Amino acid sequence: MEEQNLDRARYKVIPRTLIFIFHEDEVLLINKIGSNIWDGKSNVLGGHIENGEDIISSAQRELLEEAGLSAVELNYCGNIMITAEKDLGIALHLFKGEAITKTITASNEGSLAWVKVDDIKLYPVKRDLYELLPLVKEWTVGDLLIIGKYKKSGDKELHRYKTG
Repeated sequence: MEEQNLDRARYKVIPRTLIFIFHEDEVLLINKIGSNIWDGKSNVLGGHIENGEDIISSAQRELLEEAGLSAVELNYCGNIMITAEKDLGIALHLFKGEAITKTITASNEGSLAWVKVDDIKLYPVKRDLYELLPLVKEWTVGDLLIIGKYKKSGDKELHRYKTG
């Protein structure tokens, strides 16, 4: 720990993935079972990055656990830093993938549905999805990364950032 200059008093983040899986003009949504923080709203797939995982293997694991998907090429398209508390936040890593078919496998994680991207406003989804979904849908490999930050107060800032 010393060689990494870890100071437990500094700001800390919980790493998570958010995975946008598309099939033509549809996106795959999940409504988590028994999750009171979701308040009956759907979201795209994703979850916590476990100890020892990198962000890609975590996203692949979540796809398999939540929808039985294993043959989807994932592309990293950005990051959102979310301030949850004074010294604690979430590092949300965004991925995009295109499913070859709409074949998915139900799991105990929640109910799954393919929804037309243009109809997303008709569905109760996590609030930030209305803004993020079109950004990720139009994003292609080689584009600027989607970089953002959310604050507990509800302030949001999303922009594109060129690396390198």
